[in-house]
Amino acid sequence: MLAAVAALLLLSPTTTTPVLLVILASVLTVRLGIRAAAAILLVANLFLLFVVLRSFPPNVALLLVGSYAGFQAFAVFATDAMRRADDAATQLRQVNAHLLATRSLLAESARDSERLRLSRELHDVSGHKLTALKLNLALLAREGGPTVTGLPTQPPALATARQLADELLNDLRGVVSQLRRFDGIDLRAALAHLAAPFPAPLIHVEVADDARIEAADQAEALTSVAQESLTNAVRHAAARHVWLRVRATAEALELTVEDDGRASKPLQEGNGIRGMRERIADLGGSFAVTTTAGGGTRVVATLPRRNAP
Repeated sequence: MLAAVAALLLLSPTTTTPVLLVILASVLTVRLGIRAAAAILLVANLFLLFVVLRSFPPNVALLLVGSYAGFQAFAVFATDAMRRADDAATQLRQVNAHLLATRSLLAESARDSERLRLSRELHDVSGHKLTALKLNLALLAREGGPTVTGLPTQPPALATARQLADELLNDLRGVVSQLRRFDGIDLRAALAHLAAPFPAPLIHVEVADDARIEAADQAEALTSVAQESLTNAVRHAAARHVWLRVRATAEALELTVEDDGRASKPLQEGNGIRGMRERIADLGGSFAVTTTAGGGTRVVATLPRRNAP
């Protein structure tokens, strides 16, 4: 593109070249940043001034090139402002997605905590009182009036009350056992919140039905890895598709984030990847970043399964 601009500077320095330089200013600002764009445009304008001086007096040449440079400067600053605003909006969407994902994890954890609290209340209070009721009913049965055989009798209503107390206590134990059954944290909602802010690439979320996380710290770590991996795929890989997959085995939980973009070769680990690796290692897991057969990036985080505290 720069070669084409140089050729046009020589062939038509005062017709299409000024428009092309304005377009070039916007493109360079987006791709290289404002400083690199300014440096390249300075060289281009000096070359343009040299060409224009062959056809115009110095004062006219300076006026022409100066006016061209003014339009270019406006394009550079306007494009940079738009880029900054877009970056800020993207970061705001990502922060909001992270907050929504965290809220989803907290809601899952709060739900299980509330179930555990209710099970303890039912077991400690209601179970205790039902057991005392059964003992008192048994005492009343033993204190029933004598019969002709000399054995105590009990009224039919008392026998029915004892039977109902037995059934109610058994039902209560079943409810307590059900409430105490921890089925883990489901990552579907959290991962969906992380994927929502990105209009591109297309993000596919696949979570196995049995891939429920036993502990809140594991769920938080896997969610953080998913967010950082998505951000890298969007910013650096130029991917069209990203796949988020969570599966479980008897021994481990595995998160895979894979894209169809262009991975840098060799892979360079920045602070984000090092942070993900350290977070997973702190929980006794493993972390790997590799390239796919199609040239994309694959991130795999594995954590050992454990029971919730």
